[in-house]
Amino acid sequence: MTPQAPAPWRPLWAGLVLSAASALPVLAHAQTVDLASADNAHIQRPLFSPDGDRLSYESNDHDSKRVTAYVGRIGGAFEPVHGDGAASGLTQGFTTRSRGPTVVHELAWSPASLNTYVYGSSANGQDYDVFFEGGRAAIVGPSADGGPVWSPDGRHIVFTSARTGEGDLYAKDLSQLQAPPVQLTSHERSSEVYAAFHPDGSRIAYVAHSATGDNIWTVDRDGSDAVQITHWPRIQTRPQFSPDGDEVAYYANHEDPDRFDLYLLKPLHIQGPQLILRDVVPNTAGPVFTPDGKYLVAVLNDDSLLDPIVAVERGRPANTHVLELGTVGNQDLDIAQGSDGTVRIAWTAQGRITDSQRTFRRLFTSALPPLP
Repeated sequence: MTPQAPAPWRPLWAGLVLSAASALPVLAHAQTVDLASADNAHIQRPLFSPDGDRLSYESNDHDSKRVTAYVGRIGGAFEPVHGDGAASGLTQGFTTRSRGPTVVHELAWSPASLNTYVYGSSANGQDYDVFFEGGRAAIVGPSADGGPVWSPDGRHIVFTSARTGEGDLYAKDLSQLQAPPVQLTSHERSSEVYAAFHPDGSRIAYVAHSATGDNIWTVDRDGSDAVQITHWPRIQTRPQFSPDGDEVAYYANHEDPDRFDLYLLKPLHIQGPQLILRDVVPNTAGPVFTPDGKYLVAVLNDDSLLDPIVAVERGRPANTHVLELGTVGNQDLDIAQGSDGTVRIAWTAQGRITDSQRTFRRLFTSALPPLP
């Protein structure tokens, strides 16, 4: 998605806005830290490593339409992930293709035991492949492959491939890199995207995208027993399992085609979806749970409140609190507990509340305020 240039704005003070326009309780923030910014580029899609000590993000350059992933440690420097064949020494994939804006995106962290990652990359904006940290080819095919996710045991990577012409889910066994990937889904007139593993690795949630609507399914990790778990028209998207694996969180515009809401669903129970929050800004990587699974954290799509980040208790939507983090125009976020025990939140925003003008989105971090 090509970012839009920012517009001038007149700053508002967060405390005054929240107290005047919202009945939600406010939790004071810890120290907010600027982590990263880029000239003429939006920062997007922050993702913590499973151990919470490393962080990745993407820089989406407005003019060149170049997307670059960066990786670093909290408090340290961030380095670009080189997706260009000449820069990384790649010998497969796109090294002989016509040159264009390089895209390095969709970084996916491995389980903590492996302490690595994969990412998607293309040198012409069309033929995407998947690579390991360091540039070694992981998944290279005759057409676009992307959206990689690791299985919890680190043995497989599940991804979406256009090699059948529609877009299906495949699994790559990392112990047999020379073997072809195994096709997991094959819905007719549908593309299967946004795969997410159950914490125990037994099931995969995904979206079946079709002309009649986008709904969420689950399937066993070997491709058997596919079950549709949402049955609404319009869009249901970005499923994520809760840390205990009991529920799936996702976004849907079921009530209003111009608005996305946050839902929870127990896929193994008869009761229907539970509406958690109305009118949220969908997170690029999907809904975010706190590490203990008690809360979902999301951005409200509310200009009067400067798009605040809120925490809503799972199962008790009435217990919702605004996290007063001191930034405006908030968007993508992630949460993780580091090896030092600190639970941190990383997010993108168009600036601090005290900034004199809006800028391209920057990356911020803070300790997560204690939740009641």
